[in-house]
Amino acid sequence: MKFFYPILLLVWLPDIAGIRAQTNLRFEHLSEQDGLSNNRILSIHQDREGFIWFGTWKGLNSFDGYTFTVFQHVLAFHGGGRSVDTG
Repeated sequence: MKFFYPILLLVWLPDIAGIRAQTNLRFEHLSEQDGLSNNRILSIHQDREGFIWFGTWKGLNSFDGYTFTVFQHVLAFHGGGRSVDTG
């Protein structure tokens, strides 16, 4: 019984403090039809400026909430270096 009250407090504390999980979440399903370079996502990251970055098999994709910018690795034969193409 002496452990019941601390556990009860931990359960009710978020409710008392006004900390609750958001219940009004909205999800959008984005695909290649929306400009994503590939539907198979390997990683997702959001940067400090709010851009969401998706790593796929066919490149790195930046999403600003409206459009995608795709960065693909291409071999450049200008001096043997490598470059990134945004087109």
